[in-house]
Amino acid sequence: MAVSVRRRTAREYLHLLEASGADYFFLALALFCVQFVAGASIQQIYVGIVLGLLCGAGCLFSFVFRRAMGQARWLRKATWIQLGVVVFCIAFLRPFNMMLVEGGLPWSFFPAVFLMLFCVVGSFFAWNDDSVMFLIVPAVSLFGIMSWLETAGTLFGVRVFDVSFVLFMVGISMLMFRLHMRRMYARALAAGIERPEQLYRAPWRSVAGPTLAIFSILVICLISYFLAPLVQTGVETLTGNPTIAFTPPRLPGSGVNQEQVSMEIGQGPTTASDLPILEMEFTGPVRYLRERVYDTYRGRGWTVSATFDELRPSGIPPTFVEGAKVYFFPDGQVPMTEPVTAVIQAVSRPLRFLPLPGIPRRVEFPGTLSLSRRGAVVMPQGGLPSGTSYAAIAYEYVPDEYVLREAPPIDYQRIYNIYIQTDRYDRRVVELGRAIADQYDNQYDKVMALKRHIESTCKYNLKARAIEEDVDKVYAFLNDTREGYCDLFASSLAVLCRVNGIPARVVAGYIVLPNEVEGKQYTVRDRHAHIWTEVYFEGLGWIPFDATEGADAVPGAGVGSLLADDEGRAAVLYLTIGSIVVGLALLSLLGYVLLKWRRAYRSIPPEQRALAAAYRRFLRLVRALTRRAKLPYETTQEYVAQVAGETPDPEQLRRLGEQFDLAMYGPQGPTDDLLHQIEEELVAVAKWKANGRKNGR
Repeated sequence: MAVSVRRRTAREYLHLLEASGADYFFLALALFCVQFVAGASIQQIYVGIVLGLLCGAGCLFSFVFRRAMGQARWLRKATWIQLGVVVFCIAFLRPFNMMLVEGGLPWSFFPAVFLMLFCVVGSFFAWNDDSVMFLIVPAVSLFGIMSWLETAGTLFGVRVFDVSFVLFMVGISMLMFRLHMRRMYARALAAGIERPEQLYRAPWRSVAGPTLAIFSILVICLISYFLAPLVQTGVETLTGNPTIAFTPPRLPGSGVNQEQVSMEIGQGPTTASDLPILEMEFTGPVRYLRERVYDTYRGRGWTVSATFDELRPSGIPPTFVEGAKVYFFPDGQVPMTEPVTAVIQAVSRPLRFLPLPGIPRRVEFPGTLSLSRRGAVVMPQGGLPSGTSYAAIAYEYVPDEYVLREAPPIDYQRIYNIYIQTDRYDRRVVELGRAIADQYDNQYDKVMALKRHIESTCKYNLKARAIEEDVDKVYAFLNDTREGYCDLFASSLAVLCRVNGIPARVVAGYIVLPNEVEGKQYTVRDRHAHIWTEVYFEGLGWIPFDATEGADAVPGAGVGSLLADDEGRAAVLYLTIGSIVVGLALLSLLGYVLLKWRRAYRSIPPEQRALAAAYRRFLRLVRALTRRAKLPYETTQEYVAQVAGETPDPEQLRRLGEQFDLAMYGPQGPTDDLLHQIEEELVAVAKWKANGRKNGR
């Protein structure tokens, strides 16, 4: 009676077909490209590189793990593990977000943060074709979000997004082609086709081969690179050079954006390098370039939830920047002073907000601008890409000591309560601030007394140890470490003012160092990033105070100093992480090599392993007796013929050599009887060696 053999299903054949290293290479390429673009889009290109390397390490680990597990049946269900990865990423979304730019991105961008984290973690669990396909979906989605932001900028004169898009499409297309090919092979085998390579012939060739994938890549890249600029040029001709970009998501209500930005303090600068950020040509006194304002203190840092109103351009022609739109800003309720005129160009990395030399009065910008309802922060739609030029007329009112002392009492009905915020401070900080200021009856004198206390008790140090403990950062700075970066100085002055009922906030941007100004030109560098305090005076507005001005600085770590000779702590951090990634990758590769060696060793029959061990022992014994090693090109018989005369029994040594040749090359191989004879002969040779020692040989 014939026994029927069940034919494997297509899914079973698919499980048996091994994925090659090329599949995981293309997956790693696609994931690296999307993480690189994501990092560039949030102005943290090193974060993108590190996340991309982690994805590459994850793909290498998944490849090695998949090969190590072989045909384990449970790997067919590995896709379900990716659902656990989704839960893990949701649970750790906030801590991961805090690791990104300035303490994290606003909630409106949390889908992008989730996808970035999922691509990294999921790459370590891509153990079958289904889980690889599962990972492609968030990668494509994340790339779509990054294309919507349009803030990746340029690198070495090349648009980051364009190059990354081409490489991303190459990786995805080739990966999809290879996955598709394996599925076709599996279905062909399940259908009874014994030679699946026949799929490459006749009508199947265009589908089974790489033709379709390569053609798709070329078409997409050609359309993106050549036709898109033509379409944009045609639209500009008809409509007058509009800004072609998607509008960011908005809350209900026309022209209103909600932005939430966080900044953790006490961590030191991420970078403090000579990298140029802006090129500025100006007239008038400039101390700072204001970029962001923070108003809510949380013990570990600052947050701001700002509402931005979209501005309408005036329609008048620009004066300084050709093709720009001209925006006018409200005067505010502060005295007007001599304005500052500045023409600025972003030269390296894109920025989220517009750095301005004071409170803006007029701005010329080639895109759409929005203004915060408090803080006078200006946000360009789509950010400030590198290479963009803009001009500003602004003012910064810095009255003299007499005017500030004569300022009337604060009308708390006109000031936001958030600038007082009396219930969020460490009790010891409250007691310290009031003890310093209570002896003065004038707001200006109180502020100056608080400023002098900080300057006299704390040192400015770019290289100070980060405050990692779960404590109020201002308290730790004023009482424990007493060394830190400008964020701690500015935060301490703002908090000490607030506990005395004086409205204060911190401002982040860049400092203009007079000794680095060349005529009326200034290069804003990465190391010029600075944070200071603004204090509100009734009838005068927000007045800047900088607690770092009179503070001693640790040599080589003062305001505007380079942090080491590289990109600063970020470079050290990313180099460390990169080294760990490379180390993990090398360990994975070493593990894979050891696993392959172990499998190869186990595949050797026991009698062959016993023969190899006996032959090595034979060579060691003869070498010890004759003091001559076997040369690589010598056969066993040639070696024995050369050294047999120096042994006690040349004939026995020749017989042992013949036994080895018979075991290694004979038709029956190393039989048990032959191995036993060889072992007895080796025992006799070992006795020669022992007798030689006794005789003094």
